[in-house]
Amino acid sequence: MRIERSDPTQGFITDPELLNELRTLHTFLQSIRMPFEFSGFHPWSIFMVETRPYGDTRDFDYHDEIFTLTFSIRMGEIGIIACLEDNGAQEERFSDYFEKFKGIKLHPTQFDELVAKVTYTAHLMNRVPKYIMMLPKKEGDKVMAMSTPLQGFSTSPIFDEWKQRDYAAYLTFQWSKYGLQFEDIFKEPDMVLSNLINEDGTVKILDADGNLIKPDRHK
Repeated sequence: MRIERSDPTQGFITDPELLNELRTLHTFLQSIRMPFEFSGFHPWSIFMVETRPYGDTRDFDYHDEIFTLTFSIRMGEIGIIACLEDNGAQEERFSDYFEKFKGIKLHPTQFDELVAKVTYTAHLMNRVPKYIMMLPKKEGDKVMAMSTPLQGFSTSPIFDEWKQRDYAAYLTFQWSKYGLQFEDIFKEPDMVLSNLINEDGTVKILDADGNLIKPDRHK
């Protein structure tokens, strides 16, 4: 599709290389409408959390990032964050971390902080999953999808080194709608503001306005 249909010289909204990179995603999305079998793996990481409902326009938010195939959606009491085509790498990395939030209704700023973490982590992934797919021989048969191991023969980590300053930039993007700037979020040498976790590692409980509820009030 052209950027401006009345002016062909402005080019297209995307380039052929990016469209080619999205072919696998398009194929995997067909599993919604036709039988698929992912042999020994699932090609995504999906996180679900409880979120605080308000009963107004604050109950919905959506964000996606095409280059890392990450997206998030918050609808009333449910928040979903997904990273597609990472073969479950983030799900394994953050399994214990997301356990902290079970049974806690997260404030929108807290959910946005989780989105920033997942999106930034997706940028740190230094492996490109390789897939083999076998198309069905007859109608009704499953499409078979297989993947080579992410680790491969390399002993180096799957994710590059986490850098607090870079992460703070992603968090700023999420929190800028609340009026926060990079200088409010990041302090040298590597301190990043968090609305999720206290200094002792416990989860922050926030009221509807985003104010911290003291432990004795929460009990």
